[in-house]
Amino acid sequence: MKKPRVPKMGSRVFVDGHQGVFAVIHVDENRWEADVELTTGTRKIENHIPFNAIHPADEDVNQAAARVIREVTERD
Repeated sequence: MKKPRVPKMGSRVFVDGHQGVFAVIHVDENRWEADVELTTGTRKIENHIPFNAIHPADEDVNQAAARVIREVTERD
């Protein structure tokens, strides 16, 4: 299995299963998890998000579309 990409503190990301853009506020490389905060100002924090569920917010349109389709088909 390929090792997931380690997000950087402060980077803007998307999180599988959640709406909106998040900022990475804590990274635990030993557990391959990160804590993220929604960037809309609501102070919503999601803890212990696996690295493989975190995607850079700067992905291009094609990458974003492929990710969304993959997420929808995996739910079914």
